[in-house]
Amino acid sequence: MSSQGEAQDRGPMLGRRTVLQAAAAGAAAVGLAACSGGKSKSFSGSGNKKHQKQAVGNGQGVAPTPRHETVVVDQVEFTVFDSWNPYIPNGETYNSGLGQVGREYLWYLNMATGEIKPWLATKYEYANDNTRFTIHLNPRAKWSDGKAFTSADVKFTLDLLRRNPSLLGSGPATAVKKVTAPDPRTVAIDLKAADPRYHYNFICGIVGSFIVIPQHVWEKQDPTKFRNNPPVYTGPYVLDRVIQDHKMFVWKKNSKYWNTSELDPKPGYVV
Repeated sequence: MSSQGEAQDRGPMLGRRTVLQAAAAGAAAVGLAACSGGKSKSFSGSGNKKHQKQAVGNGQGVAPTPRHETVVVDQVEFTVFDSWNPYIPNGETYNSGLGQVGREYLWYLNMATGEIKPWLATKYEYANDNTRFTIHLNPRAKWSDGKAFTSADVKFTLDLLRRNPSLLGSGPATAVKKVTAPDPRTVAIDLKAADPRYHYNFICGIVGSFIVIPQHVWEKQDPTKFRNNPPVYTGPYVLDRVIQDHKMFVWKKNSKYWNTSELDPKPGYVV
């Protein structure tokens, strides 16, 4: 049957997309006017004092990237620099760029209009008196390493959390009786009890929602110990480097991002 999960328009999604597009224009205007655009240098995350001096005194500000291609975001105090595991305490710092430019969700809620924006998924539907919830995935979606984003990844994630209910974010999985993936783009979730609001678990409202992980990266790992470093998700940027001395995370634009027709930010880097 028809559902509210269908795209209602093709308007801009609130939050991450709006911020990226605004930042793109701002970075280009400010950077071109104020910077020479010289070549960038490569830096590691070590405690080397030479690296610290170069990062600050290279004529480009604090970012080790071309200033006119970079958006710099001032954030909170960071304590985790080598782990990107969302399931354990202190396993990741999502606000170091991961949640903003590296990771994506099935749907987004435009809180200004109340509209739902399909992203990694296209639509959903209920059946069997609201005890079966079916997700239809975007056939174009890909992980940042180029592999297809499929129903096998969603099934793997839900099954992993069902087997490990103590993991963070396992709430939606505890309501699941069985998950099947009849084809690469379809996920059928049988629920233990009728729940016509189950879809809310998969819609990103402000900063997060149900996180789907890539099976090919996680399937042989212990989810309570795996660092997931570097993180593989579907966003328009990938982690380029971490400079712990400066509490700095450098994200580089993914030239093979799957959804440039909807979101094509201009900055080459986000720091």
